[in-house]
Amino acid sequence: MTFTKKPKFLLVQFAPGSAGKFLMSLLTGSNDLAHFDPVVNQNKTINGCISYILQHFKQPIGEWCKYEPHHNSSWNLHFVSTKYSRGNDLSYDQFMTHARQDASEYFWEQVADEKIITVAWHKTHIPEYYADSKIVTIIIDKKAEKWFHRALWLKLYGCKDGKIHLKDNDPEFHPFMHQYVKKFNNPMYSDEPFFSFVKREIVKNQFKKQYTDKNNFDNNIFRSFVNLSDLLTVESCIASVNRICKELDFLPVPEEIVRSGQAHWLSCHNFKYCT
Repeated sequence: MTFTKKPKFLLVQFAPGSAGKFLMSLLTGSNDLAHFDPVVNQNKTINGCISYILQHFKQPIGEWCKYEPHHNSSWNLHFVSTKYSRGNDLSYDQFMTHARQDASEYFWEQVADEKIITVAWHKTHIPEYYADSKIVTIIIDKKAEKWFHRALWLKLYGCKDGKIHLKDNDPEFHPFMHQYVKKFNNPMYSDEPFFSFVKREIVKNQFKKQYTDKNNFDNNIFRSFVNLSDLLTVESCIASVNRICKELDFLPVPEEIVRSGQAHWLSCHNFKYCT
């Protein structure tokens, strides 16, 4: 395959647990964006996009990350970390060299079709190779803070055999990246007392600190902000997705994808602070 066109990216920038993968799944309903699923993408329909959301967001919420979408299952850009510093210092040319070697054939097919590639991004740092990207940043506003705490705990942590289970480090919770996660051999359990762990990792979460204030982010003409609370009710979610598409100059996402997708996604969060 020849690699003649420059990839175009959308970074969805969010704290883990704050609905970023859900928003990505809605936005890829736009015909300007490549969908994560090549079958859905081949003949992109409203029903196909909704079915994808139903398939990848489901109960039990304690096994959430086993099913939720991950961009690397589609693009195979493993040489750059969404969360850690790996790949930060690559130049654009170095990034492209790795991409030509490692990125999926599907990635390059979508680049050739001039579709926008959607990538999850937790860091505030934007590397050189993503400098021209369009960006959506989810802000954890006060109205959604308790919801975020509960969702973060249930999705990424738990208690098992008297220890804190670190699901993000457990290969069994990453079926699309099982071997890749396994090779890092990060600890899957913590002996830290429950309340001190919750205070440090949930209430004072390092990413939450960054994502509660728009002023923590560089002004970027390609950036669109959305409050987490606006994704938690259907009408505000529809309005937010429409605004994002308008601000970033994407073809709109059909309303039925957002309406049905949001209703299903929110119904999976059957805990106290769901609205």
